[in-house]
Amino acid sequence: MDTQVDYNQIALFIEIVDSGSISEAARRLNQAKSNLSRALSSLESQLGAQLIYRNTRSLHPTQAGLNFYEKCKVAYSDINHNIASLKLNEQTLRGRFCITAAMDLAQTIFPAILSDFSRLHHELQIEMRGENKMIDLVREGIDLAVRIGTLNNSNLKAAKICDLSLILVATNTYLAGRPKIKTLENLKDHAIISFNKNFEKTLSLSRRGGSLQKVNIHPCLLANDSLVAKSFTLNDSGIALLPDFLCYEEIKSGQLTRVLPDFASRPVPIHFIWSQHQTTSPKVRAFIDFSKDRMKKFFTA
Repeated sequence: MDTQVDYNQIALFIEIVDSGSISEAARRLNQAKSNLSRALSSLESQLGAQLIYRNTRSLHPTQAGLNFYEKCKVAYSDINHNIASLKLNEQTLRGRFCITAAMDLAQTIFPAILSDFSRLHHELQIEMRGENKMIDLVREGIDLAVRIGTLNNSNLKAAKICDLSLILVATNTYLAGRPKIKTLENLKDHAIISFNKNFEKTLSLSRRGGSLQKVNIHPCLLANDSLVAKSFTLNDSGIALLPDFLCYEEIKSGQLTRVLPDFASRPVPIHFIWSQHQTTSPKVRAFIDFSKDRMKKFFTA
């Protein structure tokens, strides 16, 4: 078998599998169907293996073809990503770049990331907007947003960063001398701090690997920002359900302690989002590539 494989033919093979038929792949690539058929046959000959079962009505990969497709798909994706990153690194980013996120993110993770990004792109004017409400990205001139929670708007492009959890925390000073907390129901005997309208009446948490459990609550303190709720908690005012990333340092230092440490919220997704009505700009792509791994590390520390 000749091991010198034509990599263009591998790309065509990937497109055929993605498209579900040679005809559809030819249409997408604006090539003659006969060209793709010859390329597929040639690739199979070079590899010495049948990659696709095909007849007049259907087409589907063989097991060998499926294994080959999955590995090549990943490799080609990595190659294309590296090419795009290289091109971005060779470009000078100019103009305004506006990003928005909730206030807790704007005040914690973004100062360091945006400062470092700015040092790499001197001709870029960067604007950080902390917002605790949903805004129209196009109308407000926002290039990129970071959103915590389930996405409901289909008019947005999205790239997932990671998941976070919400955990119960309090100070030892608050907990001292108060009723012990062994179950979620015990929270009814305590002062609860809430930063989210979803947590004004009910807390929904699950034990590791277990089902979701709910408890009715009546918060004594409400805030529209998790950092404010965290400040209430640090002032010995009660128990709060807070994003885990906001509490890492305080738990490590002993300022906060976890309450019911086996319980947490279900995973909450974090995404980059931007308008699908605009082409993904080099600025947006460059920032996502620059920050995604750093943000994931921050949220999962």
